Amino acid sequence: MKPYQKITTRLGALVIGIALAAALRPGVSSFSDRSNGHHAGNADTGADGPNKTPVARSRTSAGSGRSAAFRSAWAMLAKEPLRGADRFNAQRDLLAKWAEIDLDGALKAFLGEAWDSCDPADPWDTFPLARAFSDVFVAHPMESWQALRRDKMAFNLLAGAWVNYVVEKEPDLVISMMSEFPKQVQEEAIARTIGQANSFPEEKRKELLTKLATSGNQAEVERWLSQASRDTKETRTPGEISAKWSAMPAGGPRTLEMVNWAKSLHGVDVETFSSEWSKIPEEDRGQAARLLLKQVDNQSPALLSAIERAIETKQWQAFTEDDIAGKLRGFNTDRQALAEWALTIPPREETRAVFNLAISEKLLADPVGGRAWLEQLPPGDWHREWGFVEMTLGQIWVRGDVAAASRAINAITDERARQEAIKVRYDWQLITAQGDVIHVD
Repeated sequence: MKPYQKITTRLGALVIGIALAAALRPGVSSFSDRSNGHHAGNADTGADGPNKTPVARSRTSAGSGRSAAFRSAWAMLAKEPLRGADRFNAQRDLLAKWAEIDLDGALKAFLGEAWDSCDPADPWDTFPLARAFSDVFVAHPMESWQALRRDKMAFNLLAGAWVNYVVEKEPDLVISMMSEFPKQVQEEAIARTIGQANSFPEEKRKELLTKLATSGNQAEVERWLSQASRDTKETRTPGEISAKWSAMPAGGPRTLEMVNWAKSLHGVDVETFSSEWSKIPEEDRGQAARLLLKQVDNQSPALLSAIERAIETKQWQAFTEDDIAGKLRGFNTDRQALAEWALTIPPREETRAVFNLAISEKLLADPVGGRAWLEQLPPGDWHREWGFVEMTLGQIWVRGDVAAASRAINAITDERARQEAIKVRYDWQLITAQGDVIHVD
């Protein structure tokens, strides 16, 4: 037997020996006992009698002796001359056994690891040792969730792993806890939950979606359901769906049907979109517009119409929450027509990104014509001023044309817009090491 194999075998025996010895110690409960609410030791038959209220041990105190043994084994493991894969496997096995009796202690060891090991099966895994907690996460989801909540770093690193392991066994539980997850974990949780739900019978899938629809506030539910619907296919017509949700009372199930309606309009032409929109009651148009914005993209012929409906119903928050401007990239339309459409956008901070994207290609493709197009607008006009800011950005960052950028800056009369354009040029000079800052003439 090779030396490293002997070492690995010895360490494996050591870990198992520690776990077995600790399990046989009297008066100490197991992790599963504690997670089920049982008390350590046998029933009280001492001098105080059977009616004495038993004193519950905390998880930390109940497993302190065994956890100390695991801490010693962890420290010993760091000193052993093991190969990368062997060290990883030994660490993972030790952490898994440690987590069974003291999850807090195992988490602290995990957080103190130098991250120089990797899973041979997945070398790109960012936190490979997280897999050591999979069994305890699945067996005791609420207990392990509370352990993560007690340590901010553990929560940030492992909340997503907890979701990934638990969702396979208890998707209903994951959905019921959705509002507790950070936003980035919510997105992963929804993707995993709905991905799993799509393999379930239709009734179970509908049950999970309905539960998701009632697990958060209105803004959360709209976001979650819109994400969940992206990977589903809607076979009903928009008219069928709108007729259904129009007759439903307010609440999550109604929002779910409204999301399905928005999904069904993803690829329709402008005429069909306008016809379906005309059927929507006035009091529902704000929510309908928000949900439409989440479903349309640069492949949607009615993208501009959806943006117009959001403006019409004053859904300004939707412009900051979703990358509406990004949906214009690659949108199949004439760039001159798109730029002219941009002049109808109301002058608001929330709509600036959409305005900028809508005019950027025209200004880049024909700087001379673009400048003349902006100059025909009245001085001080919001579209003119911020149009020249966009021209400054394009000329200096895309073309590297300092002179053209400076001419654009000199055409700006609004002081706030002018200062932003100057900063664009200044940042470019710093990043590209262009020397002294160019002053505005």
